[in-house]
Amino acid sequence: MTKATIHLRDYGWIVYCFFNTKPYDSDIILGYLRSFGCKGDDFISARRNLENGRKNEGLTYSNYERRVSVLVVGEASSLDELMNSSAHEIDHLSKHIAQASGIDLMSEEASYIVGDITQKLYTVLEDRGA
Repeated sequence: MTKATIHLRDYGWIVYCFFNTKPYDSDIILGYLRSFGCKGDDFISARRNLENGRKNEGLTYSNYERRVSVLVVGEASSLDELMNSSAHEIDHLSKHIAQASGIDLMSEEASYIVGDITQKLYTVLEDRGA
C-alpha cells in the first residue's frame, strides 16, 4: 500500500490517500474513516468494499465540515484499470470539495480542482516509485 497526504491549500482541504490497497490494509483505512466521522451505513459499505478482495475498486469519503477526505484506490488488474479507478475517485473528491466550497460543478473552477488533485497525486506517487 502507498499512503500519501495531500493539501489543497486553495480550498483548505486535506486528503489522505491510499493506493494499491489490499484487504489486510482495511483496519488502517477504517481507522482514518472512523476518525473523520464515517459511521453507520457509510462505514459498513466502506468496510465491505475494503475487505472484499476485488480488484479495480476504490472509495472516497469526505467530511465537509472538517474539510478532510479519505481517498482509496485498491489493487488494480492493469495500468488502464488503475487510471480508471483513480479518475473515478478523483471525480468524487473534486465534487465533494466543490460542493462544500459552493463552487458550481459545471464551472471552470471545478475543473481546476480535478487538475490540482491529479497533479498532486502524480507528484506523490512518482516520488514514491508507485
